[in-house]
Amino acid sequence: MEIKRLLKYFAKHGYPNPDTLTMMEYMGYDDEEFLHDLLEELGYEGAMTFVSKALGKLSSTSEISIKIDLEDAVSPGSWIYLDIYNFEINLNSEYSDVLISYGWGDSHIIHPEDGHVTTLEDIADEVDMGEMNEYDEFVDSIRDAGYQYIHKNCGFGVWYD
Repeated sequence: MEIKRLLKYFAKHGYPNPDTLTMMEYMGYDDEEFLHDLLEELGYEGAMTFVSKALGKLSSTSEISIKIDLEDAVSPGSWIYLDIYNFEINLNSEYSDVLISYGWGDSHIIHPEDGHVTTLEDIADEVDMGEMNEYDEFVDSIRDAGYQYIHKNCGFGVWYD
């Protein structure tokens, strides 16, 4: 399927949205080729503008700050903001994702066992050397939740720099 047809479909039916990957699959489009095809069709500047608009539509602020639901990664009711400072489309790596410079914004993390509410910042402050591996795995699960959310809505993922 050609990218022009897919982009027309998105323009007509809304993009990004939670059904983007389903729409791509239904139309026989391979999401792994999405960024490659955007670059070929729109050029680098056009593809960067497309990605910027897509991420911006997921954001709740004028800066790119995307609220990520952490229900599957942590517990129901948990969330965190993924703040994207810069991004780059670089398909020379092994990943066909958008490379982002990022940070974590406000968070609301509910401990799954006792229901205690905390933030990622507070968790980081309380980690000692013996718990660093567990903390790193926890942050990886948050990154994965962010990747999955963006990929599902945009058809491309993000690679954390």
